[in-house]
Amino acid sequence: MRYRASWLLVLLVGCDTAEDPAAPDAAVADAAPVECGPGRLAVEVVDPWGRPVPGATLAGIEGEPRFPGETYALTVGAPDHLGRMLSVGWPAAGAVEVDDPLVAVGHDTVEGCPRDRVVVALEHAWFASTARPWRSGNRVELYTEPAALWAATSAAIRGAQRSVFWSTWWWTSRTDLLRTPGAADREADTALGHLEARPDLHRRVLVNMFLGGAVEGAVNLTVDAPLRAHGRELDDDFEVLAQTNEESIPVQGEYAGVAPPVDLVARLRELPAYAGVRFEEGPLRQALEPAFDAASFHMKGTIIDGQVAFVQGENTQNDYWDTAAHAVFEPRRMPAEADAAAREAVAQRQALPEFGPFQDYALRIEGPAVAAVEDVYASLWNLARARLSPFHENTTAFEPGAPGAEVGGVAVQIQATVPPPLAEQSILEGHRRALAQARRYILIEDQYWRATRLLDDFVAALEREPGLVLIVVTNELAYTDGGKQWTQVMDEAMRAAAPDRYLLLQRRAFDVQTSAEAASGRAALHDQPVYNHSKLVLIDDAWLSVGSANKNNRSILYDGELNAVVLDAGVATAARRRILADWLGPVRAGELGDDMVANLALLRRTAAENAALVQGWKDRWPGLTDADIVADRALRPAGTLFPYRPEGDFLVDVGPDLY
Repeated sequence: MRYRASWLLVLLVGCDTAEDPAAPDAAVADAAPVECGPGRLAVEVVDPWGRPVPGATLAGIEGEPRFPGETYALTVGAPDHLGRMLSVGWPAAGAVEVDDPLVAVGHDTVEGCPRDRVVVALEHAWFASTARPWRSGNRVELYTEPAALWAATSAAIRGAQRSVFWSTWWWTSRTDLLRTPGAADREADTALGHLEARPDLHRRVLVNMFLGGAVEGAVNLTVDAPLRAHGRELDDDFEVLAQTNEESIPVQGEYAGVAPPVDLVARLRELPAYAGVRFEEGPLRQALEPAFDAASFHMKGTIIDGQVAFVQGENTQNDYWDTAAHAVFEPRRMPAEADAAAREAVAQRQALPEFGPFQDYALRIEGPAVAAVEDVYASLWNLARARLSPFHENTTAFEPGAPGAEVGGVAVQIQATVPPPLAEQSILEGHRRALAQARRYILIEDQYWRATRLLDDFVAALEREPGLVLIVVTNELAYTDGGKQWTQVMDEAMRAAAPDRYLLLQRRAFDVQTSAEAASGRAALHDQPVYNHSKLVLIDDAWLSVGSANKNNRSILYDGELNAVVLDAGVATAARRRILADWLGPVRAGELGDDMVANLALLRRTAAENAALVQGWKDRWPGLTDADIVADRALRPAGTLFPYRPEGDFLVDVGPDLY
């Protein structure tokens, strides 16, 4: 549905004007002075960006309009928005008292009479008020495997007409995007190869830099020599910037940085509809609650021609690639420089690939929401230039474009975490808002499960909705992981809140290799973790979030992060069905349905059976011959799901916000 300024709810109270019975010509020549009554009051319903809210209702004023001196108890509501009650005092014309922070008060004149205006902002039930405005009219595509993302990125760059913007936490020039079997020129398939092949485009690359730039040569860690060479070169239309997150994070305590409030007045002043209104100062709301140089800019993605944006978790690194099969012997999980013989050895099951199984997600967005992605990156790019970041002298200012034409019907909001001075925590707010709406299920696949700032929100949702299920897939942690204790805290809290409705899982890849196959001449059992770099949340076949922000506090408090949030039943339902099918594999996928309680039971049962099957292989392994292995090779897990419970000691005792 296209978002239109379809109507504005306005209540006008008391204003008298003198009637002039003279003919029109006489009225022009000798206009009588306007006589105004005690005053006029207008109450308007908008969203937090000053846009009219379709279907808004206002109740609390009945009968004839009243004069100043009254106080009105108003109830405001609209479909898909959070209703609110507020008290509006109107002691005298030009003096309005409102007890609600989601309100802006202004004054103007109508037909020569002064008017007081009360602008009430209704927040959306699912979208974050502190983010850039959500927009409908988009087309989106979810990539559930990195191979599909990189193939789409390659096609988009090769088809670009004007520009490419690329952002990453870490850059490896020889990241192989396509992994084409038997390709003679692998250099052309690399990230840098794609950009160098298009000198006709304006190319920008924005890369994270650690340690605040205080360490000499810090940029060399995340920006390799070939890209640095482009950063130093003048007039090649290939600009590079290394950006630093300067926030200091306490090791033991909690991060105290607070996002600034959203200022409704500032937003209204930018709109033509309020150009003549004199607003009283006042913020909309305090957005969210609230030393070590550990912070970073963790955002990843590309923008093509200002028309298409990829919002993703994948870094520009060679090991951030795999297919949904997560095969142990995958010859394409090799570096670009690997020769044909090395790849063939993997294909023939003689050797393992250099990189292990890997999982991540991404969204391709086309439509008005792309402008918000550009706006985030433009603000970061221009800030890095102002801070004289590495290679700034060879860069130009980034001017984001206006929202593009509607190309579909999907509503999308771009949410971010950005440290001061830009300061935004809309990913945290967005998650809280969505969790408050959850009724059927919450499904999470993430690199981490330790966002303790959201712990109370998860518990509240589970306690509020007795039928709500929570399914989380994450990585198994070693005791050396600095945040393991906080993963244990999250897990134990969920088990206590809903032991039968909460399930924590991990993903693993399995295969067996005979001695005749292995180059070493020794049979091997391969039980490998699928490194889960995902940052995906699905709620109720309605809300989907994909991007760079992990379920840890640093991603929702101070690291630079970017997520795309989709509110669309068709997109979310299709995503849930596909993701669960990928988890379970082709043997069990047919048992899935739309009942998430039944799906949770199926996932739990499958994970337990997979664990028992692999343990059976391990128990029998010492006595198995090659013939036994070949005969039993079909005995393998269904999909990649296994049980997980983080228990035991942890090596590092730190605060909840550091890792």
